[in-house]
Amino acid sequence: MKNQFDYIDKQILLKLRLDARKAYSQIAKELKVSNSLVHQRIKKLTAEGVIKNAEFVLEENKLGYKTKSYTGIRLREARFAKDVMYELKKSQKLPNVILYRVFMLFLY
Repeated sequence: MKNQFDYIDKQILLKLRLDARKAYSQIAKELKVSNSLVHQRIKKLTAEGVIKNAEFVLEENKLGYKTKSYTGIRLREARFAKDVMYELKKSQKLPNVILYRVFMLFLY
């Protein structure tokens, strides 16, 4: 069954989409509802998987970084992925690495 969202749910989602760090109390004030109602609704939306996480996005230009680089590392065996992640994370030679992810592609 498809999730049913009412006006309050939709307004909360809209406000969080515009500013994920907006205080529950501010959302409640703008919607003219109680803080606890906003808290309960966000908790429910999170439990249902509608909201997965709140995140922020860095503007590299404003931090002084003029270039971006996307680098791929191809591994012969998947068992090395954790080791590679560990080394990237601790490397002093790569102080500006702010995001790393491992994507695995299995070809049979």
